[in-house]
Amino acid sequence: MIIKTIQEANASILKLALIYLQERIDRENLDVIIHLPIHDEILSSCHKDFATTWKKIQGEEMVRAADVFLEPGLLGADTDILEVWTK
Repeated sequence: MIIKTIQEANASILKLALIYLQERIDRENLDVIIHLPIHDEILSSCHKDFATTWKKIQGEEMVRAADVFLEPGLLGADTDILEVWTK
């Protein structure tokens, strides 16, 4: 199923990404907590030694979710590692 605009797909992409992320956390027994989805952002936390790996995983799963609703490769994911949460 392909939806024409990114805005039409945003909520569905975010929900599917959350499902993919939680399944991955459970399957691989990862020590990661998903805290809060906001619009097109998912806030999560993990140990700093795992942060770079988790950043890659989270980006992959967010892109995988987008590819279900949009032309594959159309969207990427920008992920950041922060020491503290900011606005």
